[in-house]
Amino acid sequence: MGGDGAIAVGGGVIRIAIDARPLRERASSNRSYWAGLVGALRQEPGIELILLDNGRLPGRVWSLLGLPLAAKRAKADVAHVQYTVSPFFRTPVVTTVHDVSFLANPGWFSPKDRFLLSRLVPKSCERAEMVLTVSEFSRREIVQRMGIVEEKVAVAYNGIDARFAPSRERVIEGEYFLGVGSNILRKNWGLAREAVSMLGDAPRLILSGAGHEMQIADEDLPAAYSHATAVLHPSLYEGFGLTPAEAMACGAPVIASNASSLPEVLGDAAILLPPDDPQAWADAICGIGDRREELRKKGLERSKRYTWEAAAKIVAELYRRVATR
Repeated sequence: MGGDGAIAVGGGVIRIAIDARPLRERASSNRSYWAGLVGALRQEPGIELILLDNGRLPGRVWSLLGLPLAAKRAKADVAHVQYTVSPFFRTPVVTTVHDVSFLANPGWFSPKDRFLLSRLVPKSCERAEMVLTVSEFSRREIVQRMGIVEEKVAVAYNGIDARFAPSRERVIEGEYFLGVGSNILRKNWGLAREAVSMLGDAPRLILSGAGHEMQIADEDLPAAYSHATAVLHPSLYEGFGLTPAEAMACGAPVIASNASSLPEVLGDAAILLPPDDPQAWADAICGIGDRREELRKKGLERSKRYTWEAAAKIVAELYRRVATR
């Protein structure tokens, strides 16, 4: 599958092999990233995308052997993968590393995942021609925790899909605080529950995502964000923080932790608080009505920074640099 190609640096079209497996996933942050980036890259001049699928091969066999062979057969100038880079690649590789939470706090991962990630990802970043990540925070983490030279790590912020915009439609009745994300330790949902419970008669807290009782359909998220009293995001560690950014684009006031990438991405358009201080969160939640309109306006403006078109321009230039080395 290829995109429309025009004249690129050096007078030709650069062929980019992309592992298309994430595009087959159900709604997930992984699928959103690749769908948004691929869609915008199709509009970039001089870039032809070749989407490669594993067919019947098991995932690990595909990553190790199938993908490098498929990229070679496709005569790709550059291959773009995520996290792990096979030693059998003969095509120059760009790898996306969203975050290094497995090194920042190994206790958040199973022993098996911890073992594999801590060994495979640093070695893969060494093998890759360039490492692409999604925030300056993650860039610093990759450099410091894996010893990758700074010049080898590029940043392209995630984009927010155009469907995330203020909506008049209601999918949840009444007043509510909303938290969206998997029920995993680093999302820190216990703090959100504790803070809301301290207020007594506050609107109810709704948590949605893998592992929670409620699952808001992906197509209903813009409406759910739009009518939330506030969106709470007490996460301990993020590579970017797409969920609160998407909530801002829908006009929702956001209260988030002041940890990891969130201050960089959200800036002064959110209330940022320590992720271990439930009283501070309870106070901010209690007073959200006084700042609702201010946060709404700031959030809508801030969210305009994050487009897949802007990301694609950075990534396309990265491909050109790698292809012409």
